[in-house]
Amino acid sequence: MFRLSIVGAKGGVGKSTLAYYLALEFSKNKKVLIVSIDGSRTLSEIFNVSGSLLDNTDFYYEKGNLSFISFSSGGKDVSIDTVENIYLQYIIGKDIVIVDNPVHLGKDIILEYSAFSKMSNTRNYILGVSSPQSFVITATKNFLKEYSSALSSNFNEIGIVINFFKGDKIDEFKVYTRIFTIPFIKELLYKGFWNIETPKEFKCLSKTILNILENEG
Repeated sequence: MFRLSIVGAKGGVGKSTLAYYLALEFSKNKKVLIVSIDGSRTLSEIFNVSGSLLDNTDFYYEKGNLSFISFSSGGKDVSIDTVENIYLQYIIGKDIVIVDNPVHLGKDIILEYSAFSKMSNTRNYILGVSSPQSFVITATKNFLKEYSSALSSNFNEIGIVINFFKGDKIDEFKVYTRIFTIPFIKELLYKGFWNIETPKEFKCLSKTILNILENEG
C-alpha cells in the first residue's frame, strides 16, 4: 500500500484539487481512498459527506475503486482508541491512500497518522503544493520537513507541485527538490474542478506520480 500525503503551507493553492484529480486517475486501475483532514471540508461537500469519522457519523463515500473518508474533528478532543479500529477497517484492501492535509500541523494530523501507522507494509510519500510565488514555495519546502518531524516519521519526498504556473522563475528551487508545474486553468476557477473532466495536465502529472510511487523508494 502507498500513502501519499498532500501538504501545503498556504490555503488556496489547490491541494484538494490535486488530491481529487489524482484519486480519479489512480482509481481507474487501483483501489484508492481519499482521506480529508482539511477543515474547509471542500472534498466532503463534493462527495456529499456531512459528518466525520471522529464523530462516527456520515463519514464515508464509495463508488467503484474510489472511496472517501472525512477525518476532521472540528476542534473536539478525540482519543486514538476511539477511531483506530474504525479507520483501519476502511484502509485495509486499498492500494493507495491519499491524505489531504490542512495548512496547520494540528492534532487531527497527528491523530490520523497515529491510527494509520498501525498498518504494516506501507510506503509513505509526501507531495507539496504551492502557488508560484517564491516565498510560498520556500514555505512549502519547509513545511514538508515540519510535517515529517511532527509525525516522527521519514516520508519519501516526491517534490512540489507549483499550481497556477505562468512561466515564473523557479529554477533556483530545482536544486532542492523535484518541481512539477500545472498552469492556470480558467475553467477550474469558474466552473469548479469537480464539474470538469480531469485536465490533460493533471492526467500527465498523475501518471508521473504513479510511476514514482511504483518504481522509487
